[in-house]
Amino acid sequence: MKKAKKQRAPRDATTKIMGKRLAQLRKQKRLSQSELSRRTGIGQNLISEYEAGKVRMYGEVVARIARTLGVSTDEILALKNAESRPAIKPIARKIQRRAEMIEDLPLQEQTHVLRTIDLLVKGVGTEGPKKRVKRVSAK
Repeated sequence: MKKAKKQRAPRDATTKIMGKRLAQLRKQKRLSQSELSRRTGIGQNLISEYEAGKVRMYGEVVARIARTLGVSTDEILALKNAESRPAIKPIARKIQRRAEMIEDLPLQEQTHVLRTIDLLVKGVGTEGPKKRVKRVSAK
């Protein structure tokens, strides 16, 4: 008999947001994925996949995690205070989309992209790129 494969939901924005929120709440409570796994009875690998937005969390799982973390399900679902959040500026949306694209790259490529971004950000300030000036000493 074949072993049933884990059903994966498509990686959509909601799944990613919920995963990021779960990771944020877990870290605020100073829990490791392993400790959250032990307390909820949910496998550590599955918690990792939830946080990465690879697998969608369903009702019972959200409720179990919320109880363990001492938060409401709305907080995990990122619904709490949604009305009071400021609108996202168009440039922030573009940055978010780029970040999501980078997140989907292999780790080595992510590292290269982030180094490039760091170099660009460091080189561009209010004064623009800094030029080296060669000083000539008088003899």
